[in-house]
Amino acid sequence: MKTYSQISFLIIAIATITLSGCTPLCCVTDGNNVQELEIDVIRPARITVPKKVKKLLIVAEKSPDNDLQTDSLATEYVKQLAGYMKSSPRFTVAEAKLIDELNHADSALLYSKLETLCKIDSCQAVIVLEYIALRPTWIQNSYYDTHDLLVLEVITKWSLHIPDEGKVADNYRFTASKKIRMQNNKDLTPKEEKNRMIAQAIELSEVTSFKIGRRISPMWDTQKRHIVNRGSDDFRLAAKHVNNNEWEKANEIWLKISNGNGLGLSRDASYNMALTMEMQGNLEGAFATIEQLTSSVFTEWYIAGYQKALAKRMHEDKILEKQFGK
Repeated sequence: MKTYSQISFLIIAIATITLSGCTPLCCVTDGNNVQELEIDVIRPARITVPKKVKKLLIVAEKSPDNDLQTDSLATEYVKQLAGYMKSSPRFTVAEAKLIDELNHADSALLYSKLETLCKIDSCQAVIVLEYIALRPTWIQNSYYDTHDLLVLEVITKWSLHIPDEGKVADNYRFTASKKIRMQNNKDLTPKEEKNRMIAQAIELSEVTSFKIGRRISPMWDTQKRHIVNRGSDDFRLAAKHVNNNEWEKANEIWLKISNGNGLGLSRDASYNMALTMEMQGNLEGAFATIEQLTSSVFTEWYIAGYQKALAKRMHEDKILEKQFGK
């Protein structure tokens, strides 16, 4: 949960987690009538893994020349990915490990080995870190004619294998790269320079895990919403109910306001009710309510923005149904 230096209004909300996922976090105000709300939602992965895959094994291949530093670095990367994937709402993950180099040219031998690994850890698929490389580039300072800056690029190649399918699909191959700038230290020996690059590469493993993990698995993500509190007694009372996780009581107040004569108050109350529907998992109801509000000549910015956010969530919800095998 993020913290803010100025908080004048706080809402803590708990809702049922739906397939698309919606866990309200907190709502803070900038002193106006619209407060910012942060919610956790599940976002779909870039690929859809078959429903039969429930548990993943993540491995790194040993380097061909048995370089201990390279193998150690690869081990750190698969451990980091395994740690990140443990937060997946879709898969469970076995303990990451370093294995002997696989023969990718011999498909039968490759999948026989992967099938054995899966049986040992009761997994249905294996994520393999096939390759990791460090590519340093020294940037020259044209004024002083010296190389003052080192740009280190870490490149990793991964593949996802489902042993009983006997082949890896093109969209199951991933490459991730990340660059970092470092001050060039001319006093270091080649060995010390390599150690420094290895240390920097390890720090980049978290970024790589994020990239690869989100390609393979649906993951939780934080999104922003806005809730209206016009400062009236009724709106303030509704806010207290929300703060106490009494959404139904808040809705009763907003429903009463929405049926009143005040056009602006009615609109904002209906908008808040739509947000409540989303938190309770009723995306269609929320979108229908917002669609009615946007049909007017003048639409508030937070209503127009919310309509786009809901449309995107409904689209992603259909993808998540496939990815969760619903």
